[in-house]
Amino acid sequence: MTKLRIFLVLFAWGSAAFAQAYHPADAYRYVSSRGSDSNDGLSPGTAFATPQHCNAVVVALGGGTCDARTLYYFTTGTEIDVGQHSPAVAVTLLVPPHGLWNGSVSGGSSNVLKVFSLGSVIGTSAGQGNPFVIEASSGASVIDVCGTEPSPTSGSSYIHMEGFGCQSQGGATVSGAVIHIQSLFDVSRISDLSASASSANTKALWIHGVCCGTMVERVKGHGSAISGNVPCTIGSGSDSNQGGDIGPISCTGAGSGQNDLVIIQSSVGNAPGHYHDVYTEMYLTADTSTAVVAVTGSSGLSDFLDRLTLGADHLGSTRYMIEIANGTSLIARNIQLGGYSGNGINDHNPGHGSVSPGASAVITDYSTQNVCCALASYFTSLDASGIKNDKGLQLFDATATCTTAASVGATCTTASIPLPVAEPDTNYRVVCTGKGGGSGVAVIQSIINSSATQFTITIAALTAAAATFPSYDCMVGHN
Repeated sequence: MTKLRIFLVLFAWGSAAFAQAYHPADAYRYVSSRGSDSNDGLSPGTAFATPQHCNAVVVALGGGTCDARTLYYFTTGTEIDVGQHSPAVAVTLLVPPHGLWNGSVSGGSSNVLKVFSLGSVIGTSAGQGNPFVIEASSGASVIDVCGTEPSPTSGSSYIHMEGFGCQSQGGATVSGAVIHIQSLFDVSRISDLSASASSANTKALWIHGVCCGTMVERVKGHGSAISGNVPCTIGSGSDSNQGGDIGPISCTGAGSGQNDLVIIQSSVGNAPGHYHDVYTEMYLTADTSTAVVAVTGSSGLSDFLDRLTLGADHLGSTRYMIEIANGTSLIARNIQLGGYSGNGINDHNPGHGSVSPGASAVITDYSTQNVCCALASYFTSLDASGIKNDKGLQLFDATATCTTAASVGATCTTASIPLPVAEPDTNYRVVCTGKGGGSGVAVIQSIINSSATQFTITIAALTAAAATFPSYDCMVGHN
């Protein structure tokens, strides 16, 4: 090799090495289990030991990245911050693909992980195998395990979080939620997160105050079927979701007497929330009556709930898919009932009632705002199999019958005939037609609505022969 060629090779190698080296002021730092906070963090070999120290360094540099992808296991007694309260600084924390960060944070006034405005926490876990998890230990006392800042200086935050899980161990105290998403501006993105609550009386996933195109998708809340646990809570009563897009989400494992999803409405704001593709499971065999979704609070705006599915329930279940409190406003579409309970929607607003189309039925459209369409939604199953009975319309065959005496004008009254679906009161209309094949010449004289669940038919003989109908075709409607 000539001297010129040797010089060119060495020059090229040196130039490449120089181009790849980090300047001390470059805001990219490494964190690893073999690091030390006395290092400079500029390379994997001189990594920091804690994400807290790394965050302080890159914040002081005006923002940057903390690469903690090889910090697989870490224990801390202090809050892990991403960014700072004021002024907001763009900080990205890269977390491992698997492993565990255990937080023994105490005092009840901090998180294990807190993400400030312009902060990003990025992982690659998608729930399979051994995903990366940030947890509150059994003795921890925190506001949230993982959460965004509650009161940003500009009113809301711009946040990006994806690809990891958060959990609380049994014995932990979590006053907020395992994952608490709040006060976010448009284009914030939250995806591929999992919140699991193993501590009692804990919200797993809590979302409120998200605005204007914020996307929360492929996020799971799991209550572990532990007492007091609510898998998913949307809204806070004083902080509404305005135009945020939330879904798909998974809400499973509610504690006894708790809903899988609670929507808390508020009069604050001028745009409704949009929640869609919600998957639920009710685990506890002892609880077969608690509704899957509860809508509470008060709002003049109708939130949208589209494509709700119950994936697991129990034999004997009578639960409603959605329980709507008086004063709330909701548009519900494509509500897929489970395979056991036939109860769909129980609406406590005046002029409304319950919708019970039958197990495995689909409620295609329901609104608390429009009495017309709310009643129309009773016709939930006009398909090739015919109309399924509900309060709006019932078509059925009645076999209870009676026989008159053998004299003109003689009458008899049938035993009580049950309605396939109970009406809300006795103000329903009944039309029945006697079927042929009986004896004598019979006519229907009167029908009495004896209760909201049954009625009787009185027939009369037109000739001196005993008269009867073997059965009746009946139609019941309510307005």
